[in-house]
Amino acid sequence: MDFVMHMQNSPQEQRMKIDREFTSWLKDCHEKYDKQIKFTLFKGIITRTDHPSKRMQSPWATYSAIEWDGKTYKTGQLIKTIKTLPILCGRILQFFLYGDHVEDVYATGGEVQIALEPQALYDEKKIIPICKIDRSVPDKAVKKYIEEEMEKFPNKLSVTWPEGDELLPNETKHAGTTIGALRIEILNKRGEAMQKLPGASHGGSKKLLVELKVILHAPDGDKEIISHISQHGGKWPYWFKRMGSINKLGSYTLKLQVVLNESNADTYSGRPLPSKIFKFNIIGKHISVAWLKVCPVYVICPHNLGVLESVV
Repeated sequence: MDFVMHMQNSPQEQRMKIDREFTSWLKDCHEKYDKQIKFTLFKGIITRTDHPSKRMQSPWATYSAIEWDGKTYKTGQLIKTIKTLPILCGRILQFFLYGDHVEDVYATGGEVQIALEPQALYDEKKIIPICKIDRSVPDKAVKKYIEEEMEKFPNKLSVTWPEGDELLPNETKHAGTTIGALRIEILNKRGEAMQKLPGASHGGSKKLLVELKVILHAPDGDKEIISHISQHGGKWPYWFKRMGSINKLGSYTLKLQVVLNESNADTYSGRPLPSKIFKFNIIGKHISVAWLKVCPVYVICPHNLGVLESVV
């Protein structure tokens, strides 16, 4: 209505230039009536080399907090996004406002940098427009969302021996024994099989491998006698072939360890990836004892050659 009245009070030639008048009126409304954001706790001016437009890389004022529509958002606070794909959860790191500001200021726009949560899954930072902060979601809901996301983290290994020759924990085997083929699945806390860590961005997922090692605990120190890496085959799980005869006597450990494809690291974002250990012993070969028929042995006495004594 205000716009219509404004146009009716304008000269005839101005009413014909609707586009220009509408733009001018809309700008006036933004300046007078929009709810602005108060940027507080000024930190300094930086250059943002991450910005796609070189013209917009500097200057950017950084702040530790904002006040928006009666709510305060500050560094360290958990937030959830709206109208992003995918929906993100993160902890506020800082706020950005384009311009050469040196103190607290009211403005529209701006961006927020967040560390994605849970960090154990994502371990990355994102910058989003401040307007995409979900102001309606309560803190409890954000924390619950993060807890549910953590259920996607690798939790344990499922190991089976589909061809037999299973190795039991703390088992004692005889020299020359073989260890059967192993079929392995990486499971999250929901019991779902997984082959990679979830990623917040396209292509950001990290592939998972399973490493197998057999270690002999010798008197002169541990010796790695078998080492293999298995990757998921897409249509089939992680798999290790049957291992040949183990003959050396002693104590052994068979260790299965989930590692990252890129680095072979067995931790991610400070959290250990799942592993499983089987300790076993190798002793001497089993010898079957057969009963032998003992023939009598005759002893000739020197004083009586005619007498033979039978000794069993």
